[in-house]
Amino acid sequence: MRYGGEMDRASKLRTYCWMVGVMACAAAATSPAVAQSFVYQGELRVAGQPVTTAHDLTFRVWTAASGGLPVGVQTTVSGVVPVDGVLTATVAPGDGVFTGAERWLEVSVRAVGQPSFTTLSPRQRIAATPYASRSLSERWTDLGNGSLTNVDGVVQRVLINRDTPVTGADYFAVYTPTLQQQFGGMYIDTAAGDGLPFYGYATGGSVRAYHYVDGTNGVWWLYNSGNRVGVSTAGNVGIGTAPLSTRRVQVAGTVGVDGIVTTTSDVVSFGTLRGAGVEYNVPQQRYLALGAEAFHAADTATPGVFGEGPDFLARLDPSVGFGEMVAPVLLPDGAIVNSMTCYVGGPTAGNPLRVELQARPHTVVQIEVLADATTTGQTGASVAGTVGSQNSPISNQTRSYCLRVRATDWTTSHFVRAIVIGYTVGKPD
Repeated sequence: MRYGGEMDRASKLRTYCWMVGVMACAAAATSPAVAQSFVYQGELRVAGQPVTTAHDLTFRVWTAASGGLPVGVQTTVSGVVPVDGVLTATVAPGDGVFTGAERWLEVSVRAVGQPSFTTLSPRQRIAATPYASRSLSERWTDLGNGSLTNVDGVVQRVLINRDTPVTGADYFAVYTPTLQQQFGGMYIDTAAGDGLPFYGYATGGSVRAYHYVDGTNGVWWLYNSGNRVGVSTAGNVGIGTAPLSTRRVQVAGTVGVDGIVTTTSDVVSFGTLRGAGVEYNVPQQRYLALGAEAFHAADTATPGVFGEGPDFLARLDPSVGFGEMVAPVLLPDGAIVNSMTCYVGGPTAGNPLRVELQARPHTVVQIEVLADATTTGQTGASVAGTVGSQNSPISNQTRSYCLRVRATDWTTSHFVRAIVIGYTVGKPD
């Protein structure tokens, strides 16, 4: 080689290099995208004598001992002063250099102040440390096309910032040293703004499901043999349909509910809405109104006049002395009666009109009065009933219910216009 005008074995640069630490070399093998530097040390002699004056150096990594292609970037180190001919410099070739393939280092040198560099030959092969070589050859395999795979049985788990798995069932675990209420995790980023970043699940090499974000409209989708659940950027949820309407939750298909459903807003259904055990968070007030047309004479032989004239009043014929009218009452199971308002008329305090809401057990001859009211003689009066203290929930399986209206002596002033029963329910009726 030629250096400083001389050309013999005494004018030479004996070189060797190694990686900075075992882990730096292993990182170079397993993470080609991460920039790796290493320390170069060589001995520089001219005419057989060690050089002690300052020199500039350049370093470049190549793919072959001669010819080939340069890899990474060139490193220039200025003003290196050898110690007894031995010089040391840090070489930083940049990203994507050490992928596991063979590499050679080309060195150029010049004395400080000289106009040009002398390229030394031959290039020096870059050898990894034994531990790093084992990491590359025994733990990871370069599949080409930018793919790197682990050697099964040697590398089975990847743990980042931790030395044990979380549960033992996890084979990729990341620990983030984040403080309280700080995010810690990872992102999957696509180069294209309208890409589809996803995270998938497979068993036995077959795709099972995945979730992804549609870069076009920002909808997050859960895919399982089709897009099943979507969430829009507005927070709307679509189940079996795109979440692009103004409704907070939209479902395509039948909805089944098991358990208690509590809601403070409207639920809109475009199909059948079914639920088992659906209850209100507080009992809801309901009313049942029975008009004059609901009543008939308790005794079929008793004449009655119903819906008479324009006032739609129910009464028995004035020729009748004592008599009763009845009307069937159908309330939902579990209802609790809490009021009864009677729009009725009766002529005198001594001959009032009496109204009773009655329950009749199916298996015995017995009458239970749930609510009752009497008039005070005012024609067309609104009379509030008294609800019994032993008022049990409505049970249509064991009882039937009716209103009974009686007077000791019916006159034209006795009548029923309407009776309104108030009740509460704890679940949809």
